[in-house]
Amino acid sequence: MDKIRIERNQNKEGYSRCANISLKRDDEKELNIYLGSNFELHFALNNFANDPTFYIGIDNYELYQIFDTLYNDIMTGNVGDDDDFDIPFSSLIFDEEENLRRKEIRKKEYRSRALNVAHNTGLIDGESIVWTSIDYPEEIAPYFKIDKLDNAYRISFLIDTAERPLIRCEKEAIASYNDGHTTVKIRNEGYCYCMFTGAFIKAYKALLEMELDEPQIHIAEYLLDKELESGKSLEHILTLKKGD
Repeated sequence: MDKIRIERNQNKEGYSRCANISLKRDDEKELNIYLGSNFELHFALNNFANDPTFYIGIDNYELYQIFDTLYNDIMTGNVGDDDDFDIPFSSLIFDEEENLRRKEIRKKEYRSRALNVAHNTGLIDGESIVWTSIDYPEEIAPYFKIDKLDNAYRISFLIDTAERPLIRCEKEAIASYNDGHTTVKIRNEGYCYCMFTGAFIKAYKALLEMELDEPQIHIAEYLLDKELESGKSLEHILTLKKGD
């Protein structure tokens, strides 16, 4: 396993301040994160052969932190903007301290509702995040799962095979997956858990702002290099999970 490489390419739709994010470790497999023509985010894994997983690890700590924030925001229900919790006209009635107290109450209530939605829909499954495409029937829909390991996040792309005759688009989705290509759309609406879309958009914006030409070296990356020099493999370090 090679260290991760990041590329930002002009979005094919030509929108300003948008780009296709390409993440690679080896010569072929590639994780693409991009906005489509309808401004909906897509996660696509290409050329994965028989291994539909991708690791976001501490070998690029800034990238790792972006996914760490995404994971923790969803797992704690921290998915609303501050403006969502403002109380209309409250500033005309209450003092600043009371306004802040009421805002915190609204924020906690929102987080509680968000977590109920996440658990009831299966978005949060134990310690995993599971985002399923709604572009296909549930029993055939592609999905990705994000798992937290010791030194990395593992993103697994999966698809189920329905025990029934398939229509054309379903056959095409399975054929594409079997050829090593799959895409999951982060829909802005129509999802029972679309309130979590903002967490993914937040991560995408952070990816756009990363310094790629002269990135700062984090202490975690320095210590990782020392482990590699001692003979440990990057694959072993990134795939390690306590209890395994």
